[in-house]
Amino acid sequence: MKKKPGKKWTLIFLLSAKNNLFHEQLSVINELYSIGSSDDVDFVILFDAIEGDKFSKGFAAPSIYHVTKGATFISDACFHRLKPSGTGLTDQKNLEKLLKLVIANFPSDKYGFIYKGHGGAGTTDISRGAFNTKMVVVDPKITDDEIKEKFGNAERGWTFEGYCEYPVVTKNAVRKKPLLLIYSRGNSKSLLYTELAEALDAVFKKQLDFICMDCCWAQQIENANTFVGLTNHFIASADEMPALGLGYTHLCKHFINRPAIKAEEVANLLVSIFFYNNYADYDSDVPEFREMGVSLTSVYLEEYEKFLDVFNILCSHLTKGLIEKDNRIYYLFQNARKQCLDYTYKDTDSLQASEIDFPMFNIDLVWLLENLLFYNTDQVLEEKIFNVLYQLQNNIISGYIGNNYKKSILGDKAIGGNGISICFPATKDHAEQSILNNNKMSFYKKTGWKKLLHEYYKYIPTKTKAMPFGPGSRKGFKPADTLAGAAPPKSEQRLVFRSFKH
Repeated sequence: MKKKPGKKWTLIFLLSAKNNLFHEQLSVINELYSIGSSDDVDFVILFDAIEGDKFSKGFAAPSIYHVTKGATFISDACFHRLKPSGTGLTDQKNLEKLLKLVIANFPSDKYGFIYKGHGGAGTTDISRGAFNTKMVVVDPKITDDEIKEKFGNAERGWTFEGYCEYPVVTKNAVRKKPLLLIYSRGNSKSLLYTELAEALDAVFKKQLDFICMDCCWAQQIENANTFVGLTNHFIASADEMPALGLGYTHLCKHFINRPAIKAEEVANLLVSIFFYNNYADYDSDVPEFREMGVSLTSVYLEEYEKFLDVFNILCSHLTKGLIEKDNRIYYLFQNARKQCLDYTYKDTDSLQASEIDFPMFNIDLVWLLENLLFYNTDQVLEEKIFNVLYQLQNNIISGYIGNNYKKSILGDKAIGGNGISICFPATKDHAEQSILNNNKMSFYKKTGWKKLLHEYYKYIPTKTKAMPFGPGSRKGFKPADTLAGAAPPKSEQRLVFRSFKH
């Protein structure tokens, strides 16, 4: 059979809607269809959803849709649909099967891949199991806790996953609004980012020109490592993303108008579109968005190995100090960590492991390093920290935008908001339920980070009358246990900050 001539770009959108983003995903799909594919560019959707409301059971099976110009999603014929199964796209073979069909039927010079859905601790929310939905009407003022209390156990044998909120309010005396409640059974596995990367690698053989994760919590240094070798341009958020996503109308229109666009331009384009559409979340109609950090970061993965080299040197230096019972290293590391709040909804440092709803434990990596510099008085260690910061800020992070962050003086508690994070659980118990125990996270095999944390958690400071900081130690520096995370005096902050900036 004669091979189809390739187009300039094929953009693949993996949309996960087996969750409370069901209607938001349909809005994204409508955006894609409002533009449609062209003679130079193909838009292809991999859709994994639930049967919900007026939509058919066919949505419960992973499908391929070619976004045809002039068509609508509801009326458009599905290009290909897998047979319904409990595993769906959590089975890598199923995902690879769909991706191979995309390459065979929509060839192009360049390929871009975008995942749109919820994100978690090293995982998507593409899930296995059975799903069930139920329509109810509620008071518009009902809270999430009240919804969970009232409907969480309403379906015996099913687990409550969440709800989709309809914008409509029924015109009646009570003015109730409809909710689509979502329940699951046997939903014990999700598709990991590492498994997604393995599927992409098996099909594309390092041919992807960019990978964008339009979801929460994906821009950890560990997740970036997962996609090294698959693409040079990895775009994702270190914290949270608005539910409606990047702004797909603008994105698709740009590809249609400029089909010769280069991959590095796409990476910058995604960040700029995000800025245009979603930067002012502090002015959002959704109260939650006004308070949370929202960001998007583009990293250049061709330079990632250089970062790993200097990061390993820093980890080895700190680990050696802990093994040799250097209290100075321990308190330095502890104080720097205590100034880093994580990106999750609660202050997880103060919670028991069983009380944590979102076990992310990701803190701002740049903010951690900057606070290490703030407390450090050793020139050898300073050089090693600066080498890591240099790689991150000059070679790895190629584009970044974020909002709702309050930049604090070094040594103060802050989230940071510098665009890239690292998993640093505050306690050993937290670490045991984090991605540190994910055997597929190759970051821990390639670096000394896991060993450093292992030594840190088990460290017991030696009892000495004076802190072993040496003759050049900073006056006023105390162990974090007695200092309770407080910064040195203001006069000293100014001196150290000026020195750091220099």
